[in-house]
Amino acid sequence: MGTVIELINRHSTTVFMKVNKGLPVLIESVRRLMPERAYLARWIGLDDEAIYDLLKYNESLPETEYLSTALIRR
Repeated sequence: MGTVIELINRHSTTVFMKVNKGLPVLIESVRRLMPERAYLARWIGLDDEAIYDLLKYNESLPETEYLSTALIRR
């Protein structure tokens, strides 16, 4: 988790690509830091495209896939 927090703190906007395996660490890092904005997008451009606001989404996130992307704005 330290690396994720370090990257978010280092840049005003951070993009994490292919976050499916690291999603639990990313969510925990976002909840600790409480950045200005934090979104998870999955299946961008496909029929099942979905965008989640990680700061407001309190339910467990559905399965993410290989092409999930997170954008964090400090």
